[in-house]
Amino acid sequence: EEEEEEEEKEAEKDEPIEIRYSKEQIEQEIRKEMDENMSFGMASNVLMWTPAETCNWLKNLQFTPYMTVFYSAQIFGDVLTQDIGSRMLKKFKVTSMHIPKLLRNIHDLRKQAEDQGVEISLSEEVKNEINGVVPEQKKKQKKEKKGGKGGKKLAEVEKLLSEERERLDELQRDVKDKEDLINEYEEKYEEENKLRIGYELELEQVKDQYDDLMQKGSKQQIEHLQNLVSSIEESKIRTVRDLNDQLHNLRVGCRLMQKEIAYLKTKVGFHPIDSLVGVLGYSQPPKY
Repeated sequence: EEEEEEEEKEAEKDEPIEIRYSKEQIEQEIRKEMDENMSFGMASNVLMWTPAETCNWLKNLQFTPYMTVFYSAQIFGDVLTQDIGSRMLKKFKVTSMHIPKLLRNIHDLRKQAEDQGVEISLSEEVKNEINGVVPEQKKKQKKEKKGGKGGKKLAEVEKLLSEERERLDELQRDVKDKEDLINEYEEKYEEENKLRIGYELELEQVKDQYDDLMQKGSKQQIEHLQNLVSSIEESKIRTVRDLNDQLHNLRVGCRLMQKEIAYLKTKVGFHPIDSLVGVLGYSQPPKY
């Protein structure tokens, strides 16, 4: 049905046949040629038929309404038997109900003429129509039309997929940066940890000195040593606490990013294929 509709549209695009003769004028011409031509309308002479003979053949088949268009188009016998197919009949505004019957009658006329020794040479279009072959140009046109119908939706799908790929790539780069940052801070943490151990050793030494001073040192020396101990402890606590906070925040951020990527890559979450399905109208992708 779709193919028939397309053919009808193509036929409508062709320039319409200008009707220049009335039915009465054509019948008058038929009578005139009948009187003048003894072999008028004979199948053995079909390739030499005049438009009047073609119209007389139509009249005998009860296709009188189409006489005016066939005569105005000057359809001779050779064109009738060798070139007329469904596309041309549609151009002549022959109804879809009459086209098969008219084509069968043309086929019968063609066979009758061949039985009488007439050599009929069919056009490529008629051959393809009889054999059910679709010409390559027509295939290409259909393919282009089909592509045109879905081209807009396909472009939307490709655009959406491209956006999702870019988003996924950006997330992966972000996670990579976060992981690199974590590694950097872990290295700093190790360095600070070594520094903390150094502080602890230093603190032990200071405490030993403090104990000695408590026994035999002056009050001023003891206060100086107490201030030194407090400073070292505060520095150690602040350094370790800050590093632990930074490291914790980075690890949390990295885990969140990793979960988001896993969420995008699974069917449970939002994946480019879900975008495609959503655009095609099967389901709606989740919104962030």
